[in-house]
Amino acid sequence: MSVIDTQFVPDKNKYITHLREMVSIPTISEKEHYKSESFDAFNSMLKKNYPLTFSRAEEIPVGNGTFLCIKGSNPVSPLMLMSHKDVVHEGKKKWKSPPFEGKVINGKMYGRGTFDCKGSLLCLFEATESLLSEGYELKEDLYILSTSNEEIAGNDAPDAVKYLKDKGIVPGLLIDEGGAILKIPFPSKVKDIAMIGAVERSSARLIFDCLEGINAKKTGKSITKKKYGHFEITPEVEELAKGLGKYLKFPVGTVFGALAKHKSLGKAILTHAGSDARAFCGASTGYGVPKNDDAPDAKNPLRISVSGNYYNKLDELVDQVIKTASDMGLKLISSTAREADTPVSSSSKGFAFITETAKDVFDSIAVLPYPVLGRTDARYFVGYAEEVIRFIPLEISLSQMMKFHCPNENIYVDSLAPAVKFYREAIKKYNADRKEG
Repeated sequence: MSVIDTQFVPDKNKYITHLREMVSIPTISEKEHYKSESFDAFNSMLKKNYPLTFSRAEEIPVGNGTFLCIKGSNPVSPLMLMSHKDVVHEGKKKWKSPPFEGKVINGKMYGRGTFDCKGSLLCLFEATESLLSEGYELKEDLYILSTSNEEIAGNDAPDAVKYLKDKGIVPGLLIDEGGAILKIPFPSKVKDIAMIGAVERSSARLIFDCLEGINAKKTGKSITKKKYGHFEITPEVEELAKGLGKYLKFPVGTVFGALAKHKSLGKAILTHAGSDARAFCGASTGYGVPKNDDAPDAKNPLRISVSGNYYNKLDELVDQVIKTASDMGLKLISSTAREADTPVSSSSKGFAFITETAKDVFDSIAVLPYPVLGRTDARYFVGYAEEVIRFIPLEISLSQMMKFHCPNENIYVDSLAPAVKFYREAIKKYNADRKEG
């Protein structure tokens, strides 16, 4: 059911101002850069900029996170919108403009967190505030969760899940980060493709102690050069390739179509096209040298991260890495692991809801699934919420997507207004479509 509101006039200048305020507060969650006063300032800023939202909402304590419930008149199955407020450190490399300034250059706002994930956080708050200012009455309860420690896999999201479970509250639909609207850089039959994160990969973090005289970085590089597990074209990757083959014009579309049709060929190409490409159809590894307080029992520590799709059992991948490390003289100190989630089907109600809402708001758009290569707070809700969808409605270019967690992170300021419209329509459509209790 389309409930598009043609009378709504976005306030683009306000969005830019408010996003600049968000970006200017360095809400870095990594231990060595964490400052509690930054999160206090950010939380105060949210309350200042969105007074109606906070006055109508019940605030639920979850660390430094923001967890709100705006009650509906006849709740049956709540809607939950998520977007974390913490960011990673700006890094040591020079930025085009200061990373915590939010400067707009040629229509793009530069700053840490513009895409991950303060841009979408701004838009969902602006959408909620604008609806409340118009007197819009919710039927369903609306939950908003913005965690303060997503980047370090902190407790805000698990605490939110515990709260909901203790209260017997089951979200009917949860929308978090994990996809975006990609501007197509090739000749195409559509303008954009909405990439919906269908599944997250498994993940493990292994801490080793290297023997005296072993160079941790060189050893880490050697360990991660090896290939682990086996490679398969998952249904999500196959559907993505088919879709790209359908929407992209010759010759690029033909190539993707061939990869989808001849999966053995696609697998061979992806497994030899670099670590990011391999991650789409198999396992990948990375390494780093942790700080002493992250590995207190290791004199010469090395961290190996392991990730894979659900065709690979994580414990088998971990055993392979441990054996390789052991053969090189390393001793395992600690490990944490989490298996991959069950994929969201593109035929599910949640996927259809996002597809319909996106097509209501955006012109000439296709909607396709893809496997999320990183980790999000949404993973804690999989298996509890009825539908978990990973998608933020910001239009970005391929180069902007590649700046995720990198210097010069930026988004188009013109992408904010359509994203606000998306969240408005999602809230209204969810309330209009819901079953009476």
